[in-house]
Amino acid sequence: MLLDYIKIPHVFTFYSAYAHDYIDNQNRKVAHYCTECGWEFSVTWPVRSNMGWEYTDDKLVYCPGCGKAYIRKTYKGHNLNIKVIDMGDIVPLDMTLKLEKFKYGLRLTIKGKEMSVKNMSADHELWMKDRYVETITFNLHKRKTIFKRVYGLTNLEPLEIEIGNPYDETFCKESHLSSLYYHPSLKPYKEKITNMLHILRREVCRWLTKTTGHKIKHMYKSYGTENSLLLIPIMNIAYRIICLDAPNLSDAVLYSDFYRQYNTQRTRAQIYYPDEKYLTNDRLDFIRKEKDTVSAFIKLAGLPDKRIFRRILTAEPFDFILLSKIYTTFDKNIDNTIAVYKYCTTTSTATCSNEIIYPNIEETIKDAHKISQYYSGSEVMKLFKHTHNGNEFHDTAYMLGMMNKKIKDKFYKSNPSILTVHDWLASENWKAKHESIDFNIKTPLYKRLIMQIDNMEFFAPKTSLELYMAGKTFHNCVGTYKDRVINDESQIIFAADDKGKLTICIEVCDNRIVQAKLFANKLVSSNYVLNTAVIDWAEKAKVNWQSCRDIQPKAKQIAAIAV
Repeated sequence: MLLDYIKIPHVFTFYSAYAHDYIDNQNRKVAHYCTECGWEFSVTWPVRSNMGWEYTDDKLVYCPGCGKAYIRKTYKGHNLNIKVIDMGDIVPLDMTLKLEKFKYGLRLTIKGKEMSVKNMSADHELWMKDRYVETITFNLHKRKTIFKRVYGLTNLEPLEIEIGNPYDETFCKESHLSSLYYHPSLKPYKEKITNMLHILRREVCRWLTKTTGHKIKHMYKSYGTENSLLLIPIMNIAYRIICLDAPNLSDAVLYSDFYRQYNTQRTRAQIYYPDEKYLTNDRLDFIRKEKDTVSAFIKLAGLPDKRIFRRILTAEPFDFILLSKIYTTFDKNIDNTIAVYKYCTTTSTATCSNEIIYPNIEETIKDAHKISQYYSGSEVMKLFKHTHNGNEFHDTAYMLGMMNKKIKDKFYKSNPSILTVHDWLASENWKAKHESIDFNIKTPLYKRLIMQIDNMEFFAPKTSLELYMAGKTFHNCVGTYKDRVINDESQIIFAADDKGKLTICIEVCDNRIVQAKLFANKLVSSNYVLNTAVIDWAEKAKVNWQSCRDIQPKAKQIAAIAV
């Protein structure tokens, strides 16, 4: 039975394809296709340059067939009605969407003409065209969603995969639905597409509720603002057909690095996500057969069936692999697992961009594995709690992994405790390169950075020995930054009070502050007076501080104090 039908005559209004290489140093060839009259033509555009960037000045293109003008770029940005592709890319010319109901469930059929550039050297018949067919079959009896793709312009075998694993990007890459992101030429069809999605969700919910006896909650998931109108909602439905009692795919999944190419509504720093190959078809079948989704993920992760794990996985099922890795790394201690998990999933906000920031979870797990080769899981946890932030933890793991044979022999003889190993390694690494080297701090750059502000003196270490000794004083690894300073990759600046006591350690790279730390790698933002001093110094030295997470704007500090 036909439930809904949509015909889109032209997905885009104009198509352009660029040659891989310039014809010569001054020209580049571009193939065009006008949907208004079906005219194919190529244009050789002069290559221009601006501040080191090379580009073709093709903001305005006139079709020689119908005379219509196409503006590819405006002062607001790119014209989204014009599809710009590379040689070899395949894009849909038109699209027909058909939603049908059968005895086993529902099927969405996507078909039409697709095209690609075949011959950039010709002036006509530049584009190849052929039919394409895609089907997404929602088999609700088996609780499976199958995606099939028949290629028209390639010799590839037809593709058939099960979708429902949100970390398998095959569906997002191969389906022409990725071209249905919202732009003006699609405006007449947006309401129809939204209505088709509503019908699809409603029918799936009714069917599953009736056949499984489990009341299915709504399956609505926004597609965002700049990505496909259908990809993420359909992926969410396929996932929910497998995980009946799970919540819809969360922002932690859909706005992670993995989906950034399909969804740019918000940006987040690196969020942990499982390997796409982990959720195999066998594991998806295992989830389907379990009594509930949380029980299935607990068993897949090898976790004890405890209330705290159930509470976490009820809210975010895909944290099961993260929990599993933490649990096995920290000696299968539940309290330690929860403590590390909370650290890994606690967000902060970047000072200027209001970007949501997560700790680098992958690095934290890797660092814990490196340290656990020399210390027990309980000792690794002791260091983790002691450091308060990831810097010393990361530095300890790095230095342990970089030990040469001589230092490793000393390590086993000295057997430093987990809380002193950071300083011990920093000292031994410096001693291995004990020759004190003079730094060149008389350059104009350093003259700009070195100054006195009120009772604070900002100065640079003159030798590698001075840098090393300051690292011991600050209880950090800045003493190992000798090569960075010598190679002029970083500039290290210290601040001392009127009594000569070192208070602030700053790393500047490419004229921006990348670190601003107090004793034991404590953030300078934790001290209002010193935080303000760093900002005043940076502004006088004309150094960018806004992108440094260690520094907080004065207004935010004042607001925090007032609260």
